[in-house]
Amino acid sequence: MLTKKIKLLFWMIILQGCQSTPPQATVSVDQPSPHNQTALTHKINPLIETTPIQFRLAKGSLKENLSRLLDGSSDYQVLWEVSEHHRVASDMPLTAPDIYSLVNDIISPYRQPAQIKASFYGNRIVRFYYDGHENQ
Repeated sequence: MLTKKIKLLFWMIILQGCQSTPPQATVSVDQPSPHNQTALTHKINPLIETTPIQFRLAKGSLKENLSRLLDGSSDYQVLWEVSEHHRVASDMPLTAPDIYSLVNDIISPYRQPAQIKASFYGNRIVRFYYDGHENQ
């Protein structure tokens, strides 16, 4: 857990400069959970043992990295409604308990011009959009 926080802090410093507020959860699933009031609404049952997901974030386009993750590991279709100009500063290995947490870890440092958010839909589509543009 500490390693995950350190990695997230590293990305915040690299991508957005040093900010004093922690990032908000930025991933939602189309079926909200009553157990969690943040945007990250999917939770894995703690009684079921899961294997963490590992992914190597590559320097370059944020869109290309997320497409590679989602197309390759989960066969999701990506709807990209944010700027093509968001960049990943350097290569970095990431590990998360599930695909939702991994996507959240990747996009949470991207706060300009607004926080990038993601919604996972039951028909294997992931929509990336800016906060405040949920219904557009």
